[in-house]
Amino acid sequence: MCFGAGAGGVFRLREGRWQDLEPPGPATHTEGGAGFRFRAAVARPGDTLLLCSGGLADPMREEGLLPAELAARWSHGDPPGLAAFLADTQLRLKGYADDRTAAAVWEA
Repeated sequence: MCFGAGAGGVFRLREGRWQDLEPPGPATHTEGGAGFRFRAAVARPGDTLLLCSGGLADPMREEGLLPAELAARWSHGDPPGLAAFLADTQLRLKGYADDRTAAAVWEA
């Protein structure tokens, strides 16, 4: 289960392939004007769920290199340690310098 406010995305890595789980349509607006999104997704053993800000969601949707690299790094074996996870989410792509905030869960 994932939820968030503002721009960003929810992705699931299953069997080496990323699926964009962002619900279609606009976010529900709250009193402060920030959009709120909620998404329930079923995870299976081996899946990775990724909730991230727009700085990571945009290249995940628009570039083939970042999702392919993260799938290769995160599809096999144990989840990365904290330092490796932070390095993975900061992989540089030209034109994408926005803040990258991410939380991931590996289903055991």
